[in-house]
Amino acid sequence: MKIKLLFIGLLAFVLAACNPNRVFVERVTIPNMVWHMDSLVNITVPVDDSAQFYDIKIAIRSNVYFQSRNLWLFINTYSPDHVVEVDTLECILADEQGHTTGDPALDIIDYEIPFKTGVRFPTTGNYRFAIQQGMRMEKLPCIDEIGIIMDKHPKSDK
Repeated sequence: MKIKLLFIGLLAFVLAACNPNRVFVERVTIPNMVWHMDSLVNITVPVDDSAQFYDIKIAIRSNVYFQSRNLWLFINTYSPDHVVEVDTLECILADEQGHTTGDPALDIIDYEIPFKTGVRFPTTGNYRFAIQQGMRMEKLPCIDEIGIIMDKHPKSDK
């Protein structure tokens, strides 16, 4: 099991290193792969350029036994100015035939779900993303990690 996790981590590192626009990646492990409906995943993203446009994705890692075609998320974004932005995101994880939309590796599937594209942050500083599952299940099984990926938008005016 440790070798498999090491391989997956190394593969993710290599893939992230291949993207020159990638500016931030952080994933949080869900304890025992069971995401309680009251548990928040908090990720703080430092922003040092308020003129840059960014693409933000939600990173999801599940195992192949996740039973739903989608995953609903509630995402609150807290700015350094104490402004809160509230979003609901439906993450499509499989098509109608049940084929994954993610990148499978052994019994783990990685997803990068677009959240916001071509956005600019109004001020520099630390932005906190609080992510909560919204699946109407008290305990959502088979979710291994949730994270934030931020890339420089390819058609930035900068």
